[in-house]
Amino acid sequence: MPLTFTLGYVEYNGHNVFHSDTRDLKTMLKKGVPSLALNLHAWLTLPSHEVIDMTFGTTYGVVNEVPDVIGRMCFLHPDDMTADMQYHPQLIGWDYLERIGATHILLMPS
Repeated sequence: MPLTFTLGYVEYNGHNVFHSDTRDLKTMLKKGVPSLALNLHAWLTLPSHEVIDMTFGTTYGVVNEVPDVIGRMCFLHPDDMTADMQYHPQLIGWDYLERIGATHILLMPS
């Protein structure tokens, strides 16, 4: 089954998380990544539009010190998502990250 690498943000409990405005995304195409902190979230999308996200819960939990969501994963169709958690795709594919110079950030040793 083909999967699509998807970049965007998550609306979680009424707040946009890992959100970059469309204007900011366009600016990064011209100027590159402004810092090591790229405010985008990545997940996989099936042709049926189901979201496969194994990292949001842990990333959000660690960044915001919310241990209850660490380890949670999302495997849902958007129609089955609640108002508390909505995925907002903005870009698809790896090309955008390459064009803004972010692939070297993702591959840097820790």
